[in-house]
Amino acid sequence: MIVIDVPLHITSIWLPVYSNDPLTTGSLGCGIIIRPGVRFVVKPTLNQVKYGIDTWTWYLMN
Repeated sequence: MIVIDVPLHITSIWLPVYSNDPLTTGSLGCGIIIRPGVRFVVKPTLNQVKYGIDTWTWYLMN
């Protein structure tokens, strides 16, 4: 089973950083992380692959 936990973030201030190099161009900032975030669970199965969001499992895990 693979679990990916993604926190939610509200940015309050940010500053763009420009450079001639794309690897060093980006932004600096600060904000608030909100928990619980979004959790994705991938489980191996022998059944046919099903796509979609299982909201019942999401509520049980949080």
